[in-house]
Amino acid sequence: MTGQTTELNELNAVAAGLPPEMVQLLINYAHVLKLSPPGANEMDDFSPEDLAAITNDAMRRFDEEHPGEDWSALMPENPQGYK
Repeated sequence: MTGQTTELNELNAVAAGLPPEMVQLLINYAHVLKLSPPGANEMDDFSPEDLAAITNDAMRRFDEEHPGEDWSALMPENPQGYK
């Protein structure tokens, strides 16, 4: 493998130890990264309403998985409230 960068060599070494289905996932992810403009963020695709719904779903899931626990106790406080 001549002419490859250190990063490519490392990626090849990691991929060599993965099962074929994981290698395909890695290839798919690399294509997504290649097609994404620099600085693109998948969170940019969500509206404020979508983000609120995602947050509410996560809080409901926490309540189901940890009945009676206060999720806010897990968040560090700052002078303005929670992070």
